[in-house]
Amino acid sequence: MNMPIITDGSRLQLHELRERREQDEWYVGRLDTGDFVVLPEVGVQVVRLLGQGMPIGQVQRQVQDVDGEEIEVGNFAAALVELGFVTEVDGAEVATTPPRPATWPTLRPRHVRWVLHPAVAVGVFGLILAGLVATVARPTVIPTYTDLLWDSHGGLVLAGNALLGWTLIFLHEITHLITARAAGVPGWMSISTRLQFLAAQTDVSGIWSAPRRVRMTVYLSGLVFELAVAASGMLYLAIAEPSGWVERAVSVLVLLIIASFPAEALVFMRTDLYFVLQDLSRCPNLYAEGSAYVWHVVARLRGRRTADPTSELTPRERTAVRTYAALLLFGTIGCLTVFVTVALPISITLLGNAIRGLSDDTLLTVGDSVLLLVVLTVLQALWVRAWLRRHGPKVRAYLRRYRNGKAAAATRHGV
Repeated sequence: MNMPIITDGSRLQLHELRERREQDEWYVGRLDTGDFVVLPEVGVQVVRLLGQGMPIGQVQRQVQDVDGEEIEVGNFAAALVELGFVTEVDGAEVATTPPRPATWPTLRPRHVRWVLHPAVAVGVFGLILAGLVATVARPTVIPTYTDLLWDSHGGLVLAGNALLGWTLIFLHEITHLITARAAGVPGWMSISTRLQFLAAQTDVSGIWSAPRRVRMTVYLSGLVFELAVAASGMLYLAIAEPSGWVERAVSVLVLLIIASFPAEALVFMRTDLYFVLQDLSRCPNLYAEGSAYVWHVVARLRGRRTADPTSELTPRERTAVRTYAALLLFGTIGCLTVFVTVALPISITLLGNAIRGLSDDTLLTVGDSVLLLVVLTVLQALWVRAWLRRHGPKVRAYLRRYRNGKAAAATRHGV
């Protein structure tokens, strides 16, 4: 970005910004991009005055921080430009982050505002409680892991479970989107990767502008939705006592939901519970700051001197970031270890069985093997595509530096 020249006489035009106060801090940012920052009281005063078109020099004379010392409004204005909060400086347009097209834009807040009504929460938790009571009263209907293996053909089982599981995942994310939209926040759904996992996710960064009760509702809405579905399934199994494929389908549904809950505790992968933790710790950039601290520790262990990225944080924030950094480091190592020692061998075994099944004399076995290969290929292709979308620019930049380095070395050696 070419930084415009900012003088004492400069006037800024800002994007529409949302602000919310929480204790001694203010959260200020753009709903249309989800970019928010934390500012002290004096910072919010500066933003408001600049937004009114007041020249920087006049703002400089008018505001003082809590210690009576002047704030460098010019530097502050330059930071606002870098954040993408400024549209014009002295009438000249500034290159800025364009608004992100919201997922499902025809869904308006007025269509779904009712989901934030307390009566809805009471009804949903009542349903969950009823499901828990039914489970305790009729423990014999509780599904077991063998219910996931509902057919002898592995390809059919994998395809059916994957279809049901991904349907649940997308409904989970749509619940986040709906509750965020009810609060007036756009929300953006996408397919991404978390370590070795393929994941659907909904970016609701703009929810920082909402009260804490609403934020927690948005963060936990997906989990509560799945709990309500599982409770409904248990009520159906306990009361209706179905049999045949209906019983198997409901049992698989309940088991898939139950099996997904432990993964939510993996906060080092930015799960729903991570955002709850981030909010409670009042660290809007917990993952980024925790990652930076991990790399700082790694660099120090390798004998390199780097500045501690937590040194300028408050004691409360520093403790939260360093604690999360430990979870991030050891959780990532543990998760990758399980993948290499457990998940990868299972995937290789499934692939080998599918390939061997192609040579079977039975048409049903061959078809099942083809189905298994299709499911594995589709999931892997989606993972690669999501990974490249997320990390591709870094990989391409590294390859360019590598090629340029080789070219420079060849030139030095006269090749």
